[in-house]
Amino acid sequence: MGIRTASIALGATFAPTGGTATSVVLINQDASNAKAFVAAPGVTPLTRTELTFASSTSKPNSSSPGGFTQGRASVKVTTPKVLANAARTLNSARVEISIDPETSAADLIALKSILINVINDSDFDQLWLNQSLD
Repeated sequence: MGIRTASIALGATFAPTGGTATSVVLINQDASNAKAFVAAPGVTPLTRTELTFASSTSKPNSSSPGGFTQGRASVKVTTPKVLANAARTLNSARVEISIDPETSAADLIALKSILINVINDSDFDQLWLNQSLD
């Protein structure tokens, strides 16, 4: 199904089910305060799942609506993949949320619900799998 005929369940709630709880461990923190964590066993980036988090807080800015820039938080998930020819590659996904300082917890929950719907709903699988906008 293409995104032209997709639907979104506004106000839906989502919860992870199944799987195995795995602790994450800090493996790196760079100068920009981005933090990389490993979430699955593996010695090198080509053999382990990594989550890299970054954030920036809102700052005063007289030309921005409300007088502040938006705060941003992001996570990049990288997972290893062994190809049919035995070569290794990395698949990745990135999520960034930018919000105004006046955003309420309820506003954030509603925004995340829409985002999770787009990521998880099968209506959008062709976008993610084949990069198709049709």
